[in-house]
Amino acid sequence: MAILGMAPIEGLSVEGKVPLEVALAVPSGPKPLSATGRASAERLRLGTLTLEGLQAPFRLERGVVTLDPLTFTAYKGREKGSVALNLNRTPTAYTIRTTLEGLDVNAALSANTGAKDFLYGTGRASGGVRGAGFEPGVLRRNLAGQAEVDVKDGVIRNFPLLARINQALRITGGDERDTRFQSLTGHFDIGGGRAHTEDLRLNAGEMAILCKGDVNLDLTLGLRGTATFTPAKSREMVHSLAELSRLQNDRGELEVPLTVSGPIGSPSISVDLAGVLKKGAETELKERLKDKLKGLFGK
Repeated sequence: MAILGMAPIEGLSVEGKVPLEVALAVPSGPKPLSATGRASAERLRLGTLTLEGLQAPFRLERGVVTLDPLTFTAYKGREKGSVALNLNRTPTAYTIRTTLEGLDVNAALSANTGAKDFLYGTGRASGGVRGAGFEPGVLRRNLAGQAEVDVKDGVIRNFPLLARINQALRITGGDERDTRFQSLTGHFDIGGGRAHTEDLRLNAGEMAILCKGDVNLDLTLGLRGTATFTPAKSREMVHSLAELSRLQNDRGELEVPLTVSGPIGSPSISVDLAGVLKKGAETELKERLKDKLKGLFGK
């Protein structure tokens, strides 16, 4: 890092074989030093994060270091991306492009966050971020960009989503403590210490949930959304409680508004009963208005 003109990054270390190839171009005049080469590391650690088999051709030009393509494995996932470090700024500014495939989500979260043994599945993450400084507080303030996540065939442990909905609606059954899902997807805009989404979607058997809100970088949630049940499941739920028929849409799907908040490892799930009652009242009013119009116009 000294060769590249960078100060050491706190918490960064390398292990095993670390071959480094560097070709320096030393100008005779006032032009800055330039270099090209290839960096490798059998294992690299940055805080709690562990990367293996890192390979990165790099170039240094006018105070900017570019590593492209940057490849490594992390928690069974394979990364291919790029990093640009602007050494002309203090703290060092950076731009990162990333695509990580085949990630063991639980292993990654358990090793690097407080969400231990919470979310299981095979994930894909991609996006681009920019920031300045690597200290946690500075990073949270300065990090900005976009990201996309896609987790397949997973489980959210101790997340009794269906049980909470049934309990709020006073329906018996559905006491499973875990939520198994086929897919969890979303796009995020990152900035101001949070990742905001308008389309976080969970597909879990006969239930689909679409949420909007924030995943804060301190790993707390603030999400509001709607759980939508298949027509078959909706008929089953309405059979248990007839009043729920007012919450069915035109396709016969039961829609239940809810909120998810609190720490990501132990979130709170609440059914928006006020929203349920409001939607039920609106549906009843529409039906009454429709009947009234039929009486007036004979249709």
